[in-house]
Formats: sequence, C-alpha cells, structure tokens
Amino acid sequence: MHVPHYLTLSRHQVYYFRFPIPAILHPEGKPSHIRLSLETRCPKEALRLARGLAYLGDRLLSNPAVQNMNHSEIRAVLHGHFKELREQVKAKLNRLGPFTKQEKLAHEKAYGEALEAYETENYEKIATKPCLAEIINRYDMPIKAKSPAYQVLQREYVLQVQHCTKSILEWNADYERVNFSTDPANGYGRNLGRWFNETLLVKLKIKRPELVFHSFRHTFSTRLARAGVDLSLIRRLVGHVESDTLNKYYLKGPLMPQLKEVVEKL
Repeated sequence: MHVPHYLTLSRHQVYYFRFPIPAILHPEGKPSHIRLSLETRCPKEALRLARGLAYLGDRLLSNPAVQNMNHSEIRAVLHGHFKELREQVKAKLNRLGPFTKQEKLAHEKAYGEALEAYETENYEKIATKPCLAEIINRYDMPIKAKSPAYQVLQREYVLQVQHCTKSILEWNADYERVNFSTDPANGYGRNLGRWFNETLLVKLKIKRPELVFHSFRHTFSTRLARAGVDLSLIRRLVGHVESDTLNKYYLKGPLMPQLKEVVEKL
C-alpha cells in the first residue's frame, strides 16, 4: 500500500497525520507543521482519515481570510496600484497635453474590453496570469493560483482596469475641450483655467509654475491701478468683496501717478 508523505508511523506503530503550515501563518514567518495522532494502527483506516484531513487542510489554506488577504485588503492593494498608474498618466497629460489618436483608441479599447470582461465574468481575458503574477510578486501578496483569493483578485483587477481607463479618458476629454459655460455662482469655474494652464501653455511651450490663467487677473488689476482708476471700481471689476484683498495680493509696487509725482519734483 502506498503511504503518502503526510502519514507517518511512530515507534509504537501508531499512525500520525503530518501537515505543513505555510510561513505566512507563523508568527515569526517560519515554515512549520502540525502533527496529529490518528489513534489507529490500521494502515487502511489511517490512510482514509489522513486523506480527509489533507483535503480539509488544503481547503482551509486556500481561503483568503486564512491567507491574510480578504476582499477589502485585495481591493486596497489594487486600488493603490492603479491610483499610481493614473497619477503617472495625469502627469503625462499635464506635460504633453491630450492623447494622440492612437493613444486614445488604445485606452478606449482597454476600457471596452474590461467592461465586457466584467459583465460576462470572463476575467482571464484581462486579468492574465502574467499580469496577476506581477501584482502578487510586487506587493508580496500571499495568494496562490486557483485559490478563492485568486478569483477575488481576478475580478477586482478587471474592475480596477475598468475604473482606471474610464477616469483617464475623462481626464483626457477635459484636456481636449474648452468649456466656456458659466453660471452666476461659480462663473467659468475651473474648466477655462485648467485648459489654459494644462493644455494651451503646454502647446505653446511656455508653461512655467508662476504662469497661470489667474495671472491675467493680477495684470488687469495692477495696470488699472497704475493708470489711476479708483480702487473701488477695480474691486468691483475683479469681484473682490474686500479692498484689503486687492491691496495685499494684487497691487504691488508704486502706482503711475505716484511715480509721475516723484519725477516732477526734479
């Protein structure tokens, strides 16, 4: 009769069940094992009991909770991974402007495939073994292939690809269009300034940290003041409620009438 490796015989001819425990479950990160007496000297009975215990042990160790990776933890790892990717793409859009036609089509294709894979539950089309192996190794995730945790990882990976590509396409759309719509409460909002700062200046190759759309407001206020326009009128034109804001942040340096008065004293 074949005796599997997890079945051992003591010096008293009593069979013991020996099962390995992964290092991830050990407090000190060391591989170990459990040894349990089957309380029998009959090899057939011992084999039957050991097979059942081995099956239950494998099922237990494949559980994501036992592997220290539950659903929320897996989602948190993937969310952090794709957040980093999104920030890299956003930085590229800030630096180079909107996608090329080919780049945009590639992202649209990736989004469509991820959406279809999630809806049809055909996760392997997107969450391929090499992709998941890279994620598991990079973040040291205690997940084995074909385990329940691995299935959770597949599903969440596809979902994160879907959300990531969708948000990237939305960002790109903001860079491609100029929205001049306005409302009484928010004026032109952030769309016009974002297009000017992140698209127009980039295309003109004059983007600098100190040069932003808001600079027009400073220049407008300063030149009106130096031309002798009453400060109360300037404050109403630029929309400041308090004159202190205008004096503190906008009107820097002497006004034109002041300079003229100094020169005429010569």
